[in-house]
Amino acid sequence: MLAGNALMVTEGHGAESTANAFLRALALCEKLPASPHRMAVEYGVFTHFTQRLDMKSAGELAEAMVALGEREQSAAWRFVGFRSRQLLDFYSGRFEQSVADMRQSLIEWQAGQAEFGAFLVHDPGNISLHCYASFCLTFLGRLAEARPEIEAANVAALASGHHLIMGQNLFTQASYLNSVGDWDQARLMLQKTVDYSIEHDVIVFHHIGGAYLASLLGRKGELEHGLELVNAAVAWQRTTGNQSFMPGFLARQGELMAQLGQAEAALPIFDEAVGLMERSGARWDESAIRLRRSRCLAALGQEQAAVAELRHAHQVTLEQGARLCEVEMATELTHLLARSGQADEGRALVRQALASFPDSEDAGHLKRARALVAGDAAAAT
Repeated sequence: MLAGNALMVTEGHGAESTANAFLRALALCEKLPASPHRMAVEYGVFTHFTQRLDMKSAGELAEAMVALGEREQSAAWRFVGFRSRQLLDFYSGRFEQSVADMRQSLIEWQAGQAEFGAFLVHDPGNISLHCYASFCLTFLGRLAEARPEIEAANVAALASGHHLIMGQNLFTQASYLNSVGDWDQARLMLQKTVDYSIEHDVIVFHHIGGAYLASLLGRKGELEHGLELVNAAVAWQRTTGNQSFMPGFLARQGELMAQLGQAEAALPIFDEAVGLMERSGARWDESAIRLRRSRCLAALGQEQAAVAELRHAHQVTLEQGARLCEVEMATELTHLLARSGQADEGRALVRQALASFPDSEDAGHLKRARALVAGDAAAAT
């Protein structure tokens, strides 16, 4: 088990070496009448399945853990089962359900403190719950609820002192800033994530942070540097089998290539990203992937196809209830429609999306959307 926990940091959750360590530990657990480490081992296997985008196997294991918790009246097993469901619902784009699973997990966490023992050496209990809840609440546009989750994760991560958790904590803060469109602050926090992860050999957040940073460097015109970072992230995922972020990484790779004048070569990369997303059912960042593909199509002069792809992205946000993402897609669609004199349709969609947010929320995407509605084109980009 300890070998699996260590390999999560140095190789990633989806690496074969990580899986082999946890599977060996599981085989040993099955030889014992009652192993205190079985819960941590099964969760290690579960995270391997998710990182390989084997959502079917991960789902079956999550349900088995919940069922065991009910059968044994074990709050600890219910906790790990609901925690696993939370992660699966996030990856599947079921953000409201993921938040509900998080709430239930916290109830079980409080009820089962005495049962946990050596559970999850690599993640002391509830930290990841708060991280993933913050992702979901941000996408849903419930920003006032997302920020306390980020702070709760930060407090717990600092107390743990574990390098993997600290890397995740830094990325969680950066992800919020990036998702709300506060790009300058996000860039600084992503660079901090990468620097910390390199210093402490946290390979996972070294490359996840680097891929996200790549897009923001592209916005500043540092295209070659950005492409270098995302190429390294894609290569790491291909080499180790850590695929959970692969569709988004590929979309970032394709976007930067298109910005460098390689849009034709980028199209197959987008096809791979969409195909992997659809086959696995990991649709949590589908709207962002399709937005980037739309930009590539527009760069090739395929305006109608670009609009259709962006309309698809917008529809995805409606189906997921992702109100903040809806604002971003509607804003982007308005800019694209304006090229053919149809900006009024886009602005109506922007107004509809903005209706969910109080005026006091001033995140970057919201400020740009409001400027667009007000006719301030310069402030809307």
